[in-house]
Amino acid sequence: MKVTEIPKREQGKPKVCAYVRVSSNSEEQEDSFLFQSRYWERKFINDSTVEYVGLFSDNGVSGKSMKNRKGLNKMLELIKSGGADRIYTKSVSRFARNYAEAITIIRELRDMGVPIIFEKENINTLDPKCELILSVMASLAEEELRSMSENQKWAVRKRFAEGKPDCSRTYGYRVVNNHLVIDKTEAIGVRRIYELYLQGYGATKIAQILDNEGIKTLKGGVWSSMSVRGILFNEVYIGDHLLQKNVYNMKSRHKNDGELPQYYVQDTHEPIIDRQTFEMVQGIHVRRKLKYDCKCTGDKHPLAGKIRCGCCGASYKKQLYAKGKTYECMRWICYTKNTKGKSACANSEIKYEVFKQLLLEAFNECCDAEQTYGSLATAEKELERLLETEMEIKRLHAKGYLSAELYQQQKEGLLKEIHTKENELKNLKLNNVNKAKLKKSAVYEDYVADFLIRAEVENYTVRFIFENGYETIKTYTNGRSGNVNGKLRKQSA
Repeated sequence: MKVTEIPKREQGKPKVCAYVRVSSNSEEQEDSFLFQSRYWERKFINDSTVEYVGLFSDNGVSGKSMKNRKGLNKMLELIKSGGADRIYTKSVSRFARNYAEAITIIRELRDMGVPIIFEKENINTLDPKCELILSVMASLAEEELRSMSENQKWAVRKRFAEGKPDCSRTYGYRVVNNHLVIDKTEAIGVRRIYELYLQGYGATKIAQILDNEGIKTLKGGVWSSMSVRGILFNEVYIGDHLLQKNVYNMKSRHKNDGELPQYYVQDTHEPIIDRQTFEMVQGIHVRRKLKYDCKCTGDKHPLAGKIRCGCCGASYKKQLYAKGKTYECMRWICYTKNTKGKSACANSEIKYEVFKQLLLEAFNECCDAEQTYGSLATAEKELERLLETEMEIKRLHAKGYLSAELYQQQKEGLLKEIHTKENELKNLKLNNVNKAKLKKSAVYEDYVADFLIRAEVENYTVRFIFENGYETIKTYTNGRSGNVNGKLRKQSA
């Protein structure tokens, strides 16, 4: 019997790549970018033990999201195709400042057997003990980004308090040395919008007229009713600025409803519209809202944003239907369908009074139902997770994996989260007690809408979801006048 030994196949050199990111284009950051780039090239080009497949970079891009990070996404695509099997980067904060996204990417690459080497922290992501330490590091990086953001917002608010606006490109104006200067071509469009509104046209019709007349938007596209309204009610066109209209956080932006102070500054630049014309437009707008049963106090309608299209996901908006006819009424219609037509979304409308009737029926059923708040169980699980994380960090500190400073920082953050979650849980439990106080009603009141989380309209059905977890589906028709759910006759004055 002859035995022949088959020699072991030599493994190829590991294919390594490097990732570099800096968050701004300032000279100091530019130096950092060039330094990092040259560092990795010198480290690997002359290293005979590895095959260097290249440097991937994002210059002047924030680390709080993967959005627009072309270099990172290109590198991940290369790895998935087998073009690289190891990543080197300077630190956790250079890789990502968003904790959730960083951990997701690390786990995905680890499943593929591809490590990320964070040189500053001396972390290899294939090390089974690294995940919690990495979580701490990524969380601190995210907190650092939040702190930087707060510092920047403080500087902006200080300028606002001094009456110094941050000028941005606005239709009708161009920005020259942080000052708005009239664009004569676009100013024609602004004046045309105000002229048409004073003639009695609504925003949707004005948008159609502008398109027919060949007047382009800021980006050269077609007009929408939202764009028209944005110009009609913007104080910029009379030469003023209302500062701090919106509130920004790390993940979203929303309207400032008194959360932060606002500052109204007059005569900051040359106006396109005179004040008398602007005030006339605002007065017409208020009268129209009163006429069509909309609140003019500045408060949102209690159902605003709660009615959603089950087909395309857009919000439903309130609209006057069949104006001047015997069956004139208000209705809710899908925003996509209203602005882009049936070809974009063919979902059904629902009359305003019909919706209120269905909502009242669903609410009365909800009052009889034995339900608990759906978010209660989720909050309890989240609190349990936070408490387990606190214990795990204590164990890591006791074993010497976390320094005293890092442990204290992470512990303080966790305790704040635990305190917040405990208060949330307490409020949820209180709400479960308060639900017993809900009384069925014979007539529709705004508090009925307040208890509604969401209503989804799809093909003549409405799915109601309430705060206590109760859900129900109601059907309706848009039949002729006289039907239970039919068209409502115009009320005589």
